Amino acid sequence: MMRKILWKTLFLSFITIGMSAILTGAEAWNTDFKKARQEGRSRKMPLLMVFSGSDWCRPCIHLERNVLNKRSFIAEASRKYILFKADFPRGRTLGQQLESQNKSLAGRYSVYSYPTVIVLDAASGRVLARETGFPPGIGPQKFLEYFNAKTEKAGKSAQPGQRKTERRGGDDGNPKSNGTDR
Repeated sequence: MMRKILWKTLFLSFITIGMSAILTGAEAWNTDFKKARQEGRSRKMPLLMVFSGSDWCRPCIHLERNVLNKRSFIAEASRKYILFKADFPRGRTLGQQLESQNKSLAGRYSVYSYPTVIVLDAASGRVLARETGFPPGIGPQKFLEYFNAKTEKAGKSAQPGQRKTERRGGDDGNPKSNGTDR
C-alpha cells in the first residue's frame, strides 16, 4: 500500500514538473491582450508587457534568448506578473487580428522603439514601470529586480485618485538603453 502511494506521488510529481517545463519560451507568454488583462484582474497581478521585433531587432533577440525565454525567469516572473508579448516580426505574419491588436497597443502605450517593456496595473490600466532597450549582459535576475523595484516604487508613490506617470529614459540610474527604433 505504501509503495503504491509512493509511486503515485512520484508519477504525479514528474507530470507536474513536465507540464511546467512545457511552459517555457514562447508558450509561457500571452499574445491576447484582453485575455491577459482579464487574467491579471482576476489574479490581482500586473502585466509584464514586452514589445519586441523578435526576428530583426538585435536587442530584442538578445533579451528573449538571455532573459525572457529562460526557465528561471519564466518561473519567477509568473509568480508576480502575467506575461504578455506584442511582437512585430518582419519575416513572418502573425495574422490580421494579432497584428492589428499589437499595432493598436503600440499606439496606446507610445511604443516607438524595441524592445520596450511596460508593467501595467491590470485593474486600472495604469503604467507602473516602463523601459526601452536593454544593455547586453543583463540576466533574468537583474531584469526582474529592476522591474520589481520600479513597480513597487510606482505602487507606493501613487496616491489614491492620482495618476502616476513614468518618466522615460535612463534618468533613474539605469544604464542608458540601446533600443532599436521602428
